[in-house]
Amino acid sequence: MPTTIPAPVESWFVDFARSHGWRETGGPRMHEIKMEHSRRVQADCLAMAAELGWSGDHLHAAELLGLFHDVARFPQFARYGTLMDRQSVDHGEYGFEILQTAPITSTFPAAFRSAILTGVRFHNRKTMPDSLDAVTFDLLRLIRDADKLDILKVIRDVAEADDYDRHPELLLGMDRHGPPTPVLIREILDHRGGSYANVHSLMDLHLLRLTWAYDLNYPITQRRLIERDLYRDLLATRHPNPDVETIKRQVREFLADQPIR
Repeated sequence: MPTTIPAPVESWFVDFARSHGWRETGGPRMHEIKMEHSRRVQADCLAMAAELGWSGDHLHAAELLGLFHDVARFPQFARYGTLMDRQSVDHGEYGFEILQTAPITSTFPAAFRSAILTGVRFHNRKTMPDSLDAVTFDLLRLIRDADKLDILKVIRDVAEADDYDRHPELLLGMDRHGPPTPVLIREILDHRGGSYANVHSLMDLHLLRLTWAYDLNYPITQRRLIERDLYRDLLATRHPNPDVETIKRQVREFLADQPIR
């Protein structure tokens, strides 16, 4: 569907990224990845919001949030040489600070400006804050879902191509060939989620990726996860650890039981 983003906003976003080192060609690979990610999340937010029945400024706010949710990634990588928040800054909080003082946000729909900035601020947190108004809550749920969908796509594609050498940041510094961590497995089996403090290998990261199925907010997101086969690389193969297979089976069954529409 046609974009709702006006030309001045589009130009500001591109110019901001360029001012921090992004280039159409020949720039840092991490900037290229984040620009592509931002565009796909922007498109998903627009399409999903329309499917949810949002219109007018509400629809426009959803697309704006999709475009701007990772705006801090460009200065983050330019300044720190990494996209790992724990080694630099929280990119959600950093993006919120950037947009708070960016004149371009005066063009955002007035009734949604605060909700958009809050969505940027909290899109990457483990949990959502309490006491949000309904509009902000719905937008935050949307961006968290759309962001997860594209991250799952990127990780799946890299895993299937065994292309980690070109995407080292996806490993988060973890052991690429290490075994799954028993404490993390227990945590996932007991709570359907896990802590990054218990992640020590690539397999652990994959297990956490599976738990995202439990953390999606809208049925239309779950449908996209299934239609895009985003767990294909994990569910199509068997792992020698029976607990890993149990986690996979539970995720399959959970998705099969959802009222996806």
